[in-house]
Amino acid sequence: MKIKSFSVIFKKFLALILVTYFSIFSPAAALAITQPVSAPVSIPVPVPVPTPTPSPIPAPTQDTGFTINISSINTTLVKGARVKVFDLTFTQNANFEFITPTDWAINGIGFAPASGGALAGTKMPVELFTGAATTIKTYSTNISIRNTGNGQKITFPVTVNVTNSTPKPDLVVEKVNVLGKHQVGGKDEVEITVKNQGNQDVNTKVGAAVYIYDPKGKKVEDFLANMEEIKASKANTRKFTMFNNYQISGQYKVLVVADPFNYIPESNKKNNEYTTNVVVSQPALINSITPTSGIVGSITAVYGSGFGNKQGSVVFYNQKGQASTGALILGWYDGGVKFRIPAVAKGTYSVEIQTSDGKKSNKVSFSVIAGQPTISSLYTYKLSWGGYFIIYGQDLGNSGKINLYNIGSTVPFYNASILYWSDSLIIGQISPKVGGNTTYGIQVSTSDNRNSSIIYRYISK
Repeated sequence: MKIKSFSVIFKKFLALILVTYFSIFSPAAALAITQPVSAPVSIPVPVPVPTPTPSPIPAPTQDTGFTINISSINTTLVKGARVKVFDLTFTQNANFEFITPTDWAINGIGFAPASGGALAGTKMPVELFTGAATTIKTYSTNISIRNTGNGQKITFPVTVNVTNSTPKPDLVVEKVNVLGKHQVGGKDEVEITVKNQGNQDVNTKVGAAVYIYDPKGKKVEDFLANMEEIKASKANTRKFTMFNNYQISGQYKVLVVADPFNYIPESNKKNNEYTTNVVVSQPALINSITPTSGIVGSITAVYGSGFGNKQGSVVFYNQKGQASTGALILGWYDGGVKFRIPAVAKGTYSVEIQTSDGKKSNKVSFSVIAGQPTISSLYTYKLSWGGYFIIYGQDLGNSGKINLYNIGSTVPFYNASILYWSDSLIIGQISPKVGGNTTYGIQVSTSDNRNSSIIYRYISK
């Protein structure tokens, strides 16, 4: 019995030793021993990366499908009346509806048609109406027309003045312009603008009487100008030519009367007249020119009327219509002008007087028999002290002198020697007395006092 007990005790002891051994030296135990209890190992959990959501593509802007030909409405309507206010033009096949305030529906105000549809290209007239029981007041709000297909809208302001009175037109002469030269012996145009500032259309032609009175108070013009029909709040403008010429100078009175025979029933007949004035002057008229020919720089005079007492200008036109205004004015009064022939080429010219206030006279003919000398080319042979030169040109005359100028001077200091002279060719010589290595101005001066422009050349020693 004692031996068996010992054997049992020994087996239990051995089992305890084995259990202790494996608990100490197994990998799991080693990990548990080396890892402090106060600092447990934390293994991070992967965070999933969200898939980016694509940005939404903006929906394309949608067309309303129609347009209107106004930006706002401001009108006066009598109870129970209606008036066309605009055209609804369809740019695509579309359906529409008007969006109006509740009080409009209650008071019987609206648009016709209030809804509907049409094909692209259709132009639909739209009317604004009031009811027989509409409250008399001013209705002002924003109105929208909505495309029932895509929801797009056109919005615009509307003001409706509802009245109890019968609508009538009201014609006024808004403006009168007298267009033209306003000169004795001539006639002008009269531009008339008549406006219907009432609340009813005029569907017949509108007459406008034109009366013109001269400076003595005598009526010299009386005609009836026919205007086209004029819608409410619209105007009509037309031009009419006078029948008679102005006979005397001075201030004329122009009176225009709309509907002078009262054919059109209006709300106000006291505002149909318009008065303006126009000052008529004598035209600038050349009766004669003396002499009728001459050389450049010679004195000439024109005689006539209407030149005014303030100096204007004398214009020479060549055969191509090119103008020269270089004439030197020696005297100017209303009946005549004295001047020198400007520096132009030989030929026949048309002479015109232009007044200080812009009037242009008739033209008279004048012959320039000797024009301004023109140097077309200058050739030199040893152009130095004692050197020769050859001048080719036009209107050089048959004799004269060659002036030499220092740069910047307007007074010649020397005259070159002349070896040969004709109307188109001059041969001369520079004196050794002239200093060299300098640029000088060279000018042709004819014996009849016509001078060319100055050209510059370098002269050596």
